Amino acid sequence: MSWNGPGLITVITEEKVYHPVAEQLQSAMVHTISPQLELPRTCSAVLIGPGLAAKELSPTIPEVTRRLWQESPLGIIVDASALEWLPPGPCPDKAFRLITPHPGEAARMLDTSPGEIQGNRGQAVRELSNDDARRLETEWNGVFIKLGVAQGQLKSRRKAFAEVTPFKAFMSRRLGRPAVA
Repeated sequence: MSWNGPGLITVITEEKVYHPVAEQLQSAMVHTISPQLELPRTCSAVLIGPGLAAKELSPTIPEVTRRLWQESPLGIIVDASALEWLPPGPCPDKAFRLITPHPGEAARMLDTSPGEIQGNRGQAVRELSNDDARRLETEWNGVFIKLGVAQGQLKSRRKAFAEVTPFKAFMSRRLGRPAVA
Protein backbone atom coordinates (compact mmCIF):
# COMPACT_ATOMS: atom_id res chain seq x y z
CA MET A 1 0.00 0.00 0.00
CA SER A 2 1.34 3.43 -0.85
CA TRP A 3 0.40 6.52 1.10
CA ASN A 4 -0.15 9.60 -1.04
CA GLY A 5 -1.23 12.11 1.56
CA PRO A 6 -4.29 12.84 3.63
CA GLY A 7 -6.82 13.06 0.83
CA LEU A 8 -9.77 15.39 1.26
CA ILE A 9 -9.49 17.62 4.32
CA THR A 10 -12.55 19.29 5.77
CA VAL A 11 -12.07 22.13 8.26
CA ILE A 12 -14.96 22.98 10.54
CA THR A 13 -14.68 26.40 12.13
CA GLU A 14 -16.71 29.20 13.64
CA GLU A 15 -18.73 31.40 11.30
CA LYS A 16 -16.89 34.58 12.36
CA VAL A 17 -13.57 33.20 11.03
CA TYR A 18 -14.94 31.24 8.09
CA HIS A 19 -13.76 33.65 5.36
CA PRO A 20 -10.14 34.05 6.55
CA VAL A 21 -9.83 30.29 7.06
CA ALA A 22 -11.37 29.45 3.69
CA GLU A 23 -9.11 31.97 1.92
CA GLN A 24 -5.96 30.43 3.44
CA LEU A 25 -6.91 26.77 2.88
CA GLN A 26 -7.52 26.53 -0.84
CA SER A 27 -7.19 22.72 -0.92
CA ALA A 28 -9.58 22.05 1.98
CA MET A 29 -13.34 22.09 2.30
CA VAL A 30 -14.35 24.63 4.97
CA HIS A 31 -17.66 24.49 6.85
CA THR A 32 -19.07 26.30 9.86
CA ILE A 33 -19.75 24.49 13.13
CA SER A 34 -23.20 24.05 14.64
CA PRO A 35 -24.48 22.15 17.69
CA GLN A 36 -26.09 19.60 15.35
CA LEU A 37 -22.83 19.04 13.45
CA GLU A 38 -22.94 16.08 11.10
CA LEU A 39 -19.51 15.07 9.85
CA PRO A 40 -19.16 14.39 6.13
CA ARG A 41 -19.88 10.74 5.19
CA THR A 42 -16.36 10.47 3.80
CA CYS A 43 -14.76 11.56 7.08
CA SER A 44 -12.32 8.96 8.43
CA ALA A 45 -10.71 10.83 11.36
CA VAL A 46 -11.10 14.00 13.43
CA LEU A 47 -8.42 16.37 14.75
CA ILE A 48 -9.46 18.89 17.42
CA GLY A 49 -7.12 21.70 18.53
CA PRO A 50 -4.78 23.57 18.85
CA GLY A 51 -5.73 27.23 18.60
CA LEU A 52 -8.92 26.96 20.61
CA ALA A 53 -7.98 28.87 23.76
CA ALA A 54 -9.71 32.15 22.87
CA LYS A 55 -12.02 33.45 25.60
CA GLU A 56 -14.64 34.40 23.00
CA LEU A 57 -14.75 30.86 21.59
CA SER A 58 -18.26 29.61 20.98
CA PRO A 59 -19.45 27.07 23.58
CA THR A 60 -20.56 24.95 20.63
CA ILE A 61 -16.98 23.82 19.98
CA PRO A 62 -16.41 22.23 23.43
CA GLU A 63 -19.94 20.72 23.31
CA VAL A 64 -19.34 19.14 19.90
CA THR A 65 -15.89 17.96 21.03
CA ARG A 66 -17.38 16.15 24.04
CA ARG A 67 -20.13 14.59 21.91
CA LEU A 68 -17.72 13.36 19.24
CA TRP A 69 -15.30 11.99 21.89
CA GLN A 70 -18.06 9.96 23.54
CA GLU A 71 -20.11 8.94 20.49
CA SER A 72 -18.12 8.94 17.25
CA PRO A 73 -16.68 5.65 15.96
CA LEU A 74 -14.06 7.65 14.02
CA GLY A 75 -10.47 8.07 15.14
CA ILE A 76 -10.11 11.27 17.16
CA ILE A 77 -6.92 13.17 17.97
CA VAL A 78 -7.17 15.92 20.59
CA ASP A 79 -4.48 18.47 21.32
CA ALA A 80 -3.87 21.60 23.37
CA SER A 81 -6.82 23.51 24.86
CA ALA A 82 -9.32 20.91 23.67
CA LEU A 83 -7.85 18.40 26.16
CA GLU A 84 -9.66 20.26 28.94
CA TRP A 85 -13.03 19.52 27.33
CA LEU A 86 -12.69 15.73 27.25
CA PRO A 87 -15.20 14.01 29.47
CA PRO A 88 -14.24 10.96 31.52
CA GLY A 89 -16.12 7.82 30.76
CA PRO A 90 -16.57 5.37 27.94
CA CYS A 91 -16.00 5.89 24.24
CA PRO A 92 -17.38 3.65 21.50
CA ASP A 93 -15.82 0.18 21.40
CA LYS A 94 -12.71 0.00 19.21
CA ALA A 95 -12.75 3.77 18.69
CA PHE A 96 -9.21 5.12 18.30
CA ARG A 97 -8.44 8.02 20.63
CA LEU A 98 -5.13 9.91 20.82
CA ILE A 99 -4.29 12.75 23.17
CA THR A 100 -1.12 14.78 22.72
CA PRO A 101 -0.54 16.77 25.90
CA HIS A 102 2.59 18.85 26.38
CA PRO A 103 4.11 18.55 29.88
CA GLY A 104 1.90 21.29 31.34
CA GLU A 105 -1.26 19.71 29.99
CA ALA A 106 -0.17 16.24 31.12
CA ALA A 107 0.56 17.64 34.58
CA ARG A 108 -2.97 19.08 34.80
CA MET A 109 -4.44 15.76 33.69
CA LEU A 110 -2.43 13.85 36.31
CA ASP A 111 -2.64 16.48 39.06
CA THR A 112 1.13 16.97 39.27
CA SER A 113 3.65 19.62 38.24
CA PRO A 114 5.00 20.25 34.73
CA GLY A 115 8.51 19.97 36.19
CA GLU A 116 7.86 16.40 37.27
CA ILE A 117 6.56 15.52 33.81
CA GLN A 118 9.36 17.40 32.04
CA GLY A 119 12.01 15.83 34.25
CA ASN A 120 11.46 12.44 32.69
CA ARG A 121 8.90 12.17 29.89
CA GLY A 122 9.48 8.45 29.45
CA GLN A 123 8.85 7.84 33.12
CA ALA A 124 5.72 10.00 32.98
CA VAL A 125 4.28 7.85 30.19
CA ARG A 126 5.24 4.67 32.06
CA GLU A 127 3.44 6.02 35.10
CA LEU A 128 0.41 6.80 32.97
CA SER A 129 0.59 3.29 31.51
CA ASN A 130 1.28 1.41 34.75
CA ASP A 131 0.73 3.01 38.15
CA ASP A 132 -2.27 5.09 37.15
CA ALA A 133 -3.54 2.68 34.50
CA ARG A 134 -6.59 1.44 36.38
CA ARG A 135 -7.76 4.98 37.11
CA LEU A 136 -7.02 6.22 33.60
CA GLU A 137 -8.51 3.16 31.93
CA THR A 138 -11.73 3.88 33.80
CA GLU A 139 -11.66 7.63 33.17
CA TRP A 140 -10.20 7.71 29.66
CA ASN A 141 -11.33 4.34 28.22
CA GLY A 142 -8.02 3.12 26.81
CA VAL A 143 -6.71 6.28 25.22
CA PHE A 144 -3.32 6.48 23.53
CA ILE A 145 -1.10 9.10 25.10
CA LYS A 146 1.69 10.82 23.22
CA LEU A 147 3.97 12.97 25.37
CA GLY A 148 6.83 14.30 23.29
CA VAL A 149 8.33 11.26 21.60
CA ALA A 150 7.21 8.79 24.27
CA GLN A 151 3.85 7.11 24.14
CA GLY A 152 1.82 4.67 26.16
CA GLN A 153 -1.32 2.66 25.63
CA LEU A 154 -3.77 2.18 28.44
CA LYS A 155 -5.42 -1.15 27.75
CA SER A 156 -5.02 -4.54 29.31
CA ARG A 157 -2.51 -5.55 26.62
CA ARG A 158 -0.40 -2.40 26.98
CA LYS A 159 2.94 -4.25 26.91
CA ALA A 160 2.14 -5.68 23.49
CA PHE A 161 1.45 -2.18 22.20
CA ALA A 162 4.93 -0.86 23.09
CA GLU A 163 6.06 -0.98 19.47
CA VAL A 164 2.80 0.26 17.93
CA THR A 165 2.82 3.91 16.95
CA PRO A 166 -0.50 5.77 17.06
CA PHE A 167 -0.43 6.07 13.28
CA LYS A 168 0.18 2.33 12.82
CA ALA A 169 -2.66 1.53 15.21
CA PHE A 170 -5.03 3.90 13.42
CA MET A 171 -4.15 2.52 9.99
CA SER A 172 -4.51 -1.08 11.16
CA ARG A 173 -8.03 -0.29 12.38
CA ARG A 174 -8.92 1.47 9.12
CA LEU A 175 -7.63 -1.53 7.14
CA GLY A 176 -9.18 -4.11 9.47
CA ARG A 177 -5.84 -5.68 10.37
CA PRO A 178 -4.55 -6.25 13.91
CA ALA A 179 -1.81 -3.86 15.02
CA VAL A 180 -0.55 -6.42 17.49
CA ALA A 181 -0.51 -10.16 16.93
